[in-house]
Amino acid sequence: MGPSSLRETVALPVDMQGDIVGNIAHVPTRNTLTVGRAIDTRSELLKATAILEHAALDKYAFTRDAYLQRRRSTIFDGNPQEENEVNKTSVQNKRS
Repeated sequence: MGPSSLRETVALPVDMQGDIVGNIAHVPTRNTLTVGRAIDTRSELLKATAILEHAALDKYAFTRDAYLQRRRSTIFDGNPQEENEVNKTSVQNKRS
Protein backbone atom coordinates (compact mmCIF):
# COMPACT_ATOMS: atom_id res chain seq x y z
CA MET A 1 0.00 0.00 0.00
CA GLY A 2 2.98 2.30 0.32
CA PRO A 3 3.49 5.17 2.71
CA SER A 4 0.43 6.64 4.38
CA SER A 5 -0.58 8.78 7.29
CA LEU A 6 -3.00 8.16 10.13
CA ARG A 7 -5.46 10.47 8.37
CA GLU A 8 -5.45 8.23 5.31
CA THR A 9 -5.75 5.06 7.40
CA VAL A 10 -8.89 6.35 9.09
CA ALA A 11 -10.45 7.11 5.69
CA LEU A 12 -9.60 3.68 4.23
CA PRO A 13 -12.97 2.01 5.06
CA VAL A 14 -14.82 4.91 3.42
CA ASP A 15 -12.63 4.64 0.34
CA MET A 16 -13.24 0.91 0.12
CA GLN A 17 -17.02 1.38 0.26
CA GLY A 18 -16.86 4.05 -2.43
CA ASP A 19 -14.85 1.86 -4.82
CA ILE A 20 -16.99 1.08 -7.86
CA VAL A 21 -15.04 -2.06 -8.77
CA GLY A 22 -15.42 -3.51 -5.28
CA ASN A 23 -19.20 -3.15 -5.50
CA ILE A 24 -19.59 -5.19 -8.70
CA ALA A 25 -21.65 -8.29 -7.91
CA HIS A 26 -20.38 -10.42 -10.84
CA VAL A 27 -17.25 -11.98 -9.28
CA PRO A 28 -15.30 -12.80 -12.51
CA THR A 29 -15.75 -9.22 -13.75
CA ARG A 30 -14.76 -7.77 -10.39
CA ASN A 31 -11.66 -9.98 -10.20
CA THR A 32 -10.62 -9.16 -13.77
CA LEU A 33 -10.90 -5.42 -13.10
CA THR A 34 -9.01 -5.75 -9.82
CA VAL A 35 -6.14 -7.62 -11.49
CA GLY A 36 -6.08 -5.08 -14.32
CA ARG A 37 -5.88 -2.26 -11.79
CA ALA A 38 -3.04 -4.01 -9.95
CA ILE A 39 -1.06 -4.50 -13.17
CA ASP A 40 -1.57 -0.85 -14.13
CA THR A 41 -0.46 0.33 -10.69
CA ARG A 42 2.63 -1.88 -10.81
CA SER A 43 3.61 -0.59 -14.26
CA GLU A 44 3.42 2.99 -12.94
CA LEU A 45 5.48 2.05 -9.89
CA LEU A 46 8.23 0.55 -12.05
CA LYS A 47 9.01 4.07 -13.30
CA ALA A 48 9.24 5.33 -9.73
CA THR A 49 11.44 2.38 -8.76
CA ALA A 50 13.89 3.22 -11.55
CA ILE A 51 14.10 6.83 -10.33
CA LEU A 52 14.58 5.63 -6.77
CA GLU A 53 17.43 3.30 -7.77
CA HIS A 54 19.31 6.12 -9.53
CA ALA A 55 18.58 9.08 -7.24
CA ALA A 56 18.70 7.81 -3.70
CA LEU A 57 21.54 6.74 -1.47
CA ASP A 58 19.09 5.92 1.32
CA LYS A 59 15.92 4.61 -0.33
CA TYR A 60 13.85 4.70 2.84
CA ALA A 61 14.70 8.33 3.65
CA PHE A 62 14.15 9.36 0.02
CA THR A 63 10.73 7.67 -0.11
CA ARG A 64 9.70 9.11 3.26
CA ASP A 65 10.75 12.64 2.34
CA ALA A 66 9.11 12.46 -1.09
CA TYR A 67 5.87 11.21 0.47
CA LEU A 68 5.84 13.92 3.14
CA GLN A 69 6.60 16.61 0.56
CA ARG A 70 3.76 15.41 -1.70
CA ARG A 71 1.37 15.11 1.25
CA ARG A 72 2.21 18.64 2.41
CA SER A 73 1.62 19.99 -1.08
CA THR A 74 -1.74 18.19 -1.27
CA ILE A 75 -2.87 19.52 2.10
CA PHE A 76 -2.04 23.11 1.15
CA ASP A 77 -3.46 22.83 -2.42
CA GLY A 78 -0.05 23.04 -4.05
CA ASN A 79 1.00 26.15 -2.14
CA PRO A 80 2.60 24.90 1.10
CA GLN A 81 3.82 27.28 3.75
CA GLU A 82 7.51 27.52 4.55
CA GLU A 83 8.68 25.45 7.53
CA ASN A 84 9.43 28.60 9.53
CA GLU A 85 5.89 29.90 8.96
CA VAL A 86 4.39 26.61 10.12
CA ASN A 87 6.51 26.61 13.28
CA LYS A 88 5.59 30.25 14.05
CA THR A 89 1.89 29.48 13.54
CA SER A 90 1.95 26.45 15.85
CA VAL A 91 3.82 28.43 18.55
CA GLN A 92 1.29 31.27 18.26
CA ASN A 93 -1.62 28.82 18.52
CA LYS A 94 -0.13 27.26 21.67
CA ARG A 95 0.17 30.71 23.27
CA SER A 96 -3.48 31.56 22.54
